[in-house]
Amino acid sequence: DDIIRGHIRQQELALAKCEEASIKFNKYIGKQTIIMDMKGLSLWPRAGGISVFKRILQIDGKYYPETMSKHLIINAPWIFTGVWAMIKPWLDPVTANKIKVLGSNYHDTLFDIVDPSQVPIEFGGTSEMSLDEALIIDGEAEIKVDSMYEYQNNLLKQILSTLDSNAN
Repeated sequence: DDIIRGHIRQQELALAKCEEASIKFNKYIGKQTIIMDMKGLSLWPRAGGISVFKRILQIDGKYYPETMSKHLIINAPWIFTGVWAMIKPWLDPVTANKIKVLGSNYHDTLFDIVDPSQVPIEFGGTSEMSLDEALIIDGEAEIKVDSMYEYQNNLLKQILSTLDSNAN
């Protein structure tokens, strides 16, 4: 559940950042390009990992439709190709076509989609921004999402408290 909650928080943060960017650039920005680095991932998936991944895909399809422009999975180990073959049929074909699974030779595909000036040096681009810095620029999105989660956590505690008192 922590992985699912973390993913939902990340999605909400991305939506808030899109809203910030829309205001900043005075034009609608509502889609994101996601780059997932699988470097260092174990060659053998953990038990339950596929079901968590499937659940994330279902959540994204239901609650975050059409927010993804492209999704690149880079440094994917060879075993992930087989896992991807199992997962891909669960997706809407339009969504599945937005996802590219790439090994360590990903730079040409990445730079066809994202300008190298927007990619951190650690991934072969020319941007000196680190991913940690990217998470705190402007800060408004983080504040908005944190307050939303505080509200949701308080509401969840109230609901659980009510359920516990009704059970007794």
